[in-house]
Amino acid sequence: MRWAASRESASLPAAIRPVSRSEIAASERRYRTAMHAAGLSAWEMHQATEALIVSESYRTLFDLPPDAPLPTTIAELRAMVHPDDRERVYRGRLSLPSWNPGETVPFEVSYRIITPSGEIRWMRTRGELVRANANDPGIIYAITRDITLLVETEARLRESEEQFRSAFDDSAI
Repeated sequence: MRWAASRESASLPAAIRPVSRSEIAASERRYRTAMHAAGLSAWEMHQATEALIVSESYRTLFDLPPDAPLPTTIAELRAMVHPDDRERVYRGRLSLPSWNPGETVPFEVSYRIITPSGEIRWMRTRGELVRANANDPGIIYAITRDITLLVETEARLRESEEQFRSAFDDSAI
């Protein structure tokens, strides 16, 4: 049994009530369903140990087979990042600014991955680095989304605009 704070009205102080296992399970199902429907995967990474905790939806996002283990370290995740993007993504993580303890450091990065089948996909990760104190390397909490369709659509649009511009420039008006 867990406990949760609830508020019956804005004028009443928070009341503590027990939360049943079935309520927790239902909440987790809603979370998983929403993440899957949105095409998102949540993760956290402990900077000091580089230990990684990823949601089950990473399996779909990164096209991992059902029996493949999920990555548990940043090194395992980094191995899936396209070689041309690895250094930039890694350097960006290390260069997150040191803000005051308790404040969060937001970040966003887009990069390519290579799936086990060899497909290249574009990902966008948004998150925050949270530090408890000035000496704490912190924990990164983030969401990753597959933006391959967006990137491909933008590339086709640019190509179409270039063709139109070229045809317009070549026409005698």
